[in-house]
Amino acid sequence: MRTWIQAFLLSALVHSIFFLGPILIGFVQTSFYKPDHLSNFQTVEYIQNEVAFGMIITPLGYLSIIASFLVVSLVFGALLILYKRWKKN
Repeated sequence: MRTWIQAFLLSALVHSIFFLGPILIGFVQTSFYKPDHLSNFQTVEYIQNEVAFGMIITPLGYLSIIASFLVVSLVFGALLILYKRWKKN
């Protein structure tokens, strides 16, 4: 039972890094951004042509996240069991 709890925790850690990593990278890039005011006014383009806002969530989006969490947990569980057997011998 303890092995599967460790597997779920490792899976949660991997998924949190996967989802929070881009958010943290975007935050750091935004906080260190220094705009060049002179070159901004040389060409006029609409921002909608360059940047997409928002995201699309399909009905199976949440199901795929849950399935991914379970599959990664199973893989980590199997690896932990193999590691414990190898460590015993």
